[in-house]
Amino acid sequence: MANSKKKYKILHAPTSVGGNPYGLAQGERAIGLDSTVVYFKDSWPNYPYDINLHIEQYKLLTQYYRVASFFFKALCTYDIFHFNFGRSFLQFDRLGLYDVDLPIYRKIGKKVVVTFNGCDARQKSYSKYNFNINACAESTCYGGFCNDKSDFIKRKRIEKISKYADKVFSVNPDLLHVLPNAEFIPYTIIDFHNLLLSPTKKNKGNRIKILHAPSDRGAKGTKYILPVLKRIESEHNDVEVILIERIPNNKALEIYKEADLVVDQLLIGWYGGFSVEVMAMGKPVICYIREEDLKFIPKEMKEEMPIIKANPDNLYEVLKETIEDRNSLPMIGEKSRAYVEKWHDPIKIASRMKDVYEDDPLC
Repeated sequence: MANSKKKYKILHAPTSVGGNPYGLAQGERAIGLDSTVVYFKDSWPNYPYDINLHIEQYKLLTQYYRVASFFFKALCTYDIFHFNFGRSFLQFDRLGLYDVDLPIYRKIGKKVVVTFNGCDARQKSYSKYNFNINACAESTCYGGFCNDKSDFIKRKRIEKISKYADKVFSVNPDLLHVLPNAEFIPYTIIDFHNLLLSPTKKNKGNRIKILHAPSDRGAKGTKYILPVLKRIESEHNDVEVILIERIPNNKALEIYKEADLVVDQLLIGWYGGFSVEVMAMGKPVICYIREEDLKFIPKEMKEEMPIIKANPDNLYEVLKETIEDRNSLPMIGEKSRAYVEKWHDPIKIASRMKDVYEDDPLC
């Protein structure tokens, strides 16, 4: 198994989910680790990568061949496999066979770390039963992908990953209700240290721009957010609403700079990687934070969180109050920047990963 006497080669695979894998790899490289990122296919945010198999360009059998071919090469090249979105290399969904490769790594002296990112572990039945506010109750959440069968598949995959992975992480605290022995780890984002402050304007006479940028309308609660934003805009001549959807991440970041206030999501119960990006720019964020999930995060993180809390029922009141007290927004923005520097710095998170990769006693 891994130890600190050798410089191990780390592979992050197989998705680009939220830019988290590449952001983490950047942090790992900054502290001297040898990290590579592979995606199986392109995604609309256009996150950077080291290797892309582009399987979306091929028919099914060729997709399997390309993944399997890379898998065997990777076994000979890398020592530590860090899988994201709760998926490893070999998936045969149509046959009901998932993560077929997981039993192999330990047998040949490789280490496996798995990070869950959201709907890879989040279960509709559990969420609807236990949480009054949840995205799983929305029929449009990710196109209605989840159903009772998907919950069963997720539970079986979690069971298998728990058996064969050396360490399991989650970047969303709500997932820890259904992930035994997993650890919360904050998001990382790409080019964190290159994101420059674009602080909210302090002058009350300035026009205030409110930004919402859903990656999926159903999951983010956009159907609750947009009507409120339009109402606020109609009631205030100095308010402008900016809606951004499905544009590449590098272009979206340029638009984020214009915002004075950001509304992220109202159903998941946690903020997303998008919030980390805008908080790094010094933007105040409104989001729904589920109190019962906070037991899974560090107490100090909970106490320092600068998020302006809202839910679908009180968003209008929260927004109205925030706009009327807009002179406080720059201070919240400063706290937001300090918060992400402390809790979401990829170098700090990479240091935790280094411990896991090399000598974590749980592995």
